Amino acid sequence: IKSGTSVATLTGANSSVGAVTVEEGALSLGQTGNFSADSYLTASGDTTNIGSASKLVVPTAFTQADGPTLAVYVGTANSPAVKAGSASIGGDLNISGLLGVDHPAKASELEDQQFRVIESDTAITGDFARVDFGSVASPADYLVAGGWKTDSDTVYVVGLGLAWEAGPSQAHGTF
Repeated sequence: IKSGTSVATLTGANSSVGAVTVEEGALSLGQTGNFSADSYLTASGDTTNIGSASKLVVPTAFTQADGPTLAVYVGTANSPAVKAGSASIGGDLNISGLLGVDHPAKASELEDQQFRVIESDTAITGDFARVDFGSVASPADYLVAGGWKTDSDTVYVVGLGLAWEAGPSQAHGTF
């Protein structure tokens, strides 16, 4: 159980523990490789940070309650950032490192640049209330950043999409 308002950072490569509950403050995964937990819960108002070389592996239940933050730094070594037997998501998702890369030249290349945040053996339940990419702007005005479930709802990805397909909150006709 992670308690106290401070940030605890784990740096031991390929560590494994029993049940993890972040009930106060923040738990940062800063290790290279996997951090394995039998189950994982981030309670309301708290934060789990996953570094660009870190991956969280939970063979049973990964739970992001309503109100906490999952902060993921996108890296080539940590896709997916979370691999779980089942996943229930809520709260906010903060993404760093995705934008600022070269945008695709063709719409058919958009899928190749998606980042897998969560992979679950079963359908992911719930959704993030907000997906934030920080102050970095989309590389082109016709591309918008977003997050969504795919593969029969077993994978949560973030990436760029076409503005006119983004839905009412992000779609626009200004290019």
